[in-house]
Amino acid sequence: MPAPAGEGETVRRESLAPRSRSAFIVLALVCAAIPALATDYASVQNGPWGMASTWTPPGVPNSATDNVTVNHSVAVDGSYIFNNLRIAGSGLLTCTGDNTLWPYGDWVNNGRAGLTNGSVMFVGSGNSAIAGDSVTTFCKLVINKDVLSSKVTQQQAVRISYAGLGSLNVTSGTMVTNGQDLDANVVNSVVTGGESGKLDITVGGTVNMWMLQQDGLKYISVSGNPTVNITSWQFTMGTCLFEVSGGAVNYTQTNGWNMRIFGSSPPGFGYIVTGGTVTFYGDVVSSVWSYFNVSGSGVIRFAGSSDSRFDLMNAFGGTGWAHWALNDLRIEKTGGATVRITASGTTTMDSSVTVEKGITVNPGARLILYNPLFNGTFGFVINNLDNRGTLVDSNYTYVSGDWTNSGTFQHGANLVTFDGPANDTLTPGSSGSFYDVAVNKPAGRLSVAGRLSVEHYLTVQNGTFALDEDTLALGTNSSSGSVAVNSGTFSAVGTAQANSKVMPAAAGFPYRFAVAPAGIVGARYAAFENMDTLGIDVAGTVDANENFSWCTFDHGALGGRMLAVGNSQTIDDISGASFYGSSGYNIEKLGSAGHLTVNGGGGTRWGEDFDNDPNNLVDWVGSGVEQEPQASDILPFAIVPNPSRSGIVAVSLSSAAARWSNGTLQTSILDVSGRVLRSTTCNLKPEVALDLRGLDAGVYVVRLTAGRFLSTQKLVIQR
Repeated sequence: MPAPAGEGETVRRESLAPRSRSAFIVLALVCAAIPALATDYASVQNGPWGMASTWTPPGVPNSATDNVTVNHSVAVDGSYIFNNLRIAGSGLLTCTGDNTLWPYGDWVNNGRAGLTNGSVMFVGSGNSAIAGDSVTTFCKLVINKDVLSSKVTQQQAVRISYAGLGSLNVTSGTMVTNGQDLDANVVNSVVTGGESGKLDITVGGTVNMWMLQQDGLKYISVSGNPTVNITSWQFTMGTCLFEVSGGAVNYTQTNGWNMRIFGSSPPGFGYIVTGGTVTFYGDVVSSVWSYFNVSGSGVIRFAGSSDSRFDLMNAFGGTGWAHWALNDLRIEKTGGATVRITASGTTTMDSSVTVEKGITVNPGARLILYNPLFNGTFGFVINNLDNRGTLVDSNYTYVSGDWTNSGTFQHGANLVTFDGPANDTLTPGSSGSFYDVAVNKPAGRLSVAGRLSVEHYLTVQNGTFALDEDTLALGTNSSSGSVAVNSGTFSAVGTAQANSKVMPAAAGFPYRFAVAPAGIVGARYAAFENMDTLGIDVAGTVDANENFSWCTFDHGALGGRMLAVGNSQTIDDISGASFYGSSGYNIEKLGSAGHLTVNGGGGTRWGEDFDNDPNNLVDWVGSGVEQEPQASDILPFAIVPNPSRSGIVAVSLSSAAARWSNGTLQTSILDVSGRVLRSTTCNLKPEVALDLRGLDAGVYVVRLTAGRFLSTQKLVIQR
């Protein structure tokens, strides 16, 4: 009883047509109602399947219990059902018409199969296998088992061929590759399926697809260590599941979109990667309400030498969301090719990209974080960032780990917030500056490694910002920057050999530095240069251990104050602080509570003659420059060579240097106008080396300071 002609054809975008499915169910019921004995058919001559003389025993195999062996050249001339099929080494099975074979059991090919047209549809409730010594090339392969748990397992490679006709349709049941190769990469072929279908790519092997259309195929799983190559594109509905736990998935098209996810993703569905590597060479588009989540050891790569776009898109109006968690994002483009991560569409939407482990931008690659939907909420949440190429950031970016830049960094008018709970490091690199930086760490500290430039605001909200032995440059060549310690701690702790330094990017644009009542500031061996007339304005707390000892304050010709302490603390051990400038106050203490004691120090504005202390709450102990040193107290020193062409000079001190207070020497380089260009503090020793190679040719002043003692000499640099 042959199946009705035309039934079982593969449909490119939908599951089986309702009429065909119903007819098959009726056929199955009839067969079940009439008990049939299993018959083993074997071909005895070349001929069509439907000719009785082709087989022994004579007849036509067309029952779900029939077992068929093809020993000769047999041509499929209609639609037939059977249990198991074996093509012997001498056998050849061909199909040139639009016919369908319906196996209930196994397909074993030890010979040849030339199925240039038609369909092979695995049906029934039992498990099946595709096996044998030879690869079968199917035109249309359909898995249409009764239930999802029924499997068709590859024990041999499978090929889907014939341009424009080839397809793999997993309508119902599970197709398991089992480490075997599956090749469905002929031009315009498609892999698709139905609501009860699953493609299980497992163990290993290589799976090639021209096009994956997962708007109907409910489940795809990639596990073990297979390689999956998708040449054209993948379309996935949010209600389907594409799950990767191992292996490599490669989207190789470079001049269009590799993947698009559309539609709402209920819990447990969407594009989920827990292991393995997914590589895009082209564009990725995610529509509203879609879910893309990478975790565990999963890696997302953008590779190739052409630009790619990663677009969270709302093209249909209304509100929506698109949240992507990328875990470990690697930008491995070459030749300067760019990956642009953006949001687009007709209306704003709530969208975000989370990168749990971090982003790596390789040399020769360029990553742009961009959001044109200014009224929407679009943020990048990153753990560790390692930029070795070019990073362009114009979004709100949150970093919970280390920021390492050894390439080029370009910012927009955006905020970068460091908010991780551990100790992290910010390595700015030599190229680029930040616009706004916020430290909002619930615990731990953000340590700066290298010169940090912030053009607008540096805000410490929670946690510790630690400048250590490096430089913070604020503002630009045409505008001023600022530091606001609202809560948390600003720490500038250098060493005698290498000071921390806070300075403006340009001397003509002094910076603002304010510590709010809930903030903490700690500084030792730090230089504060060219702050505005409000100076280092402390309404909060000064760290008891890092209490401005061995710090230098210099606001040049500006008036106002250099350091203002408005709290009620008693700090009686500020040692070796130096104050320079041509006007203004060194310390302002206007309140009626608390007390400060400065022990030793130096500079042109040191001492009580230059403070603003109406309630006499600041004491100056030791000798500062408010007392003119005697000639016998000014110790000679020599600069060799002078003039210097190389900019490397040695400063030799007299043997009386041991009398200098605290055993510490501060060396400052000034221009002829008295502006401090460089300042370092070190332990006393008979000879100190100065590296001035960055200075232009001209006349400079070398100033040595220790306690109340000052010594200066001119130095000429020639080029």
